[in-house]
Amino acid sequence: MYIPTSILLLATLALPSFAADCFQQSGCKKCASFQQLQDLKNNYCANKWNQANPPLQYNGYSHAQVFGGPVGNKKLCQDAFDDIIGQCYGKNDGGDFNYNGWDLRLGFCQCD
Repeated sequence: MYIPTSILLLATLALPSFAADCFQQSGCKKCASFQQLQDLKNNYCANKWNQANPPLQYNGYSHAQVFGGPVGNKKLCQDAFDDIIGQCYGKNDGGDFNYNGWDLRLGFCQCD
C-alpha cells in the first residue's frame, strides 16, 4: 500500500513533541532529591493538572508551576515532568516543557 509523503508528514506533525528545554543555570548546591521530584510530580499531576495558572508548588528545594493551560490530562502532566527530569536532572537546575499553549517550569534547586 502506498501512502503519500504529504500524509506521512502531516501525521508526524500532529504528534506531540516531548522535548524539554533545560535551564541554562547549573551548579546550585541546594537541590531536591530524585524522590522529592517524584513526589512533587505525583501530587501536582493528581491535583493541579486541570487548573490554569495554578500557584507555585514546592517540595523540598524543587518547585513547579504551569503557565497557561490547563494541562490536557494527568498522563501528559506526568510525561512533561518525566521529560524534564530525564533530560535535565543532574546536569541543569531545572527545565521547561511547552505544549499546546501551556508551559511547565520545573526547578530542581534553590540558589542563594
